[in-house]
Amino acid sequence: MKTKKYLSPSDYYWYIKSDAWRSKHYQWLKQSGNRCSMLPWIRIGKYASKKYGKYNIHLTGVGYRHLGHEELWKDVLPLCPFAHWLIHGGKMKAKSPWQPNIFQKTLHLWCSFPLLIKQLILLLTGLLIVLYFLT
Repeated sequence: MKTKKYLSPSDYYWYIKSDAWRSKHYQWLKQSGNRCSMLPWIRIGKYASKKYGKYNIHLTGVGYRHLGHEELWKDVLPLCPFAHWLIHGGKMKAKSPWQPNIFQKTLHLWCSFPLLIKQLILLLTGLLIVLYFLT
């Protein structure tokens, strides 16, 4: 059995600019259904002929331990630019190694839920809001 060789956090900036990192984007976008992990109604990447939505692949704080062997929704999150900005708290420059705060951990958790669970949560929340205003 071959052991995985992980990159160190100091390799982060080199790795993010590499072809190895870029080559994984297509698979992650395909696995996510070309949808933003935080705002699933927003399409990202090339999702149809001549249709393209800008995107960022966000590396979670957990991801530094798995550099080079990331897992979708655990280590990396496909996000629309607004969601990526939001998850960084309005700051786009993060220093390696970066540790998420409680707000960011909550957003990471939300992003890791399957699409169906997110849809059910949003539907129930909407119904509760409507019921609140009708009573």
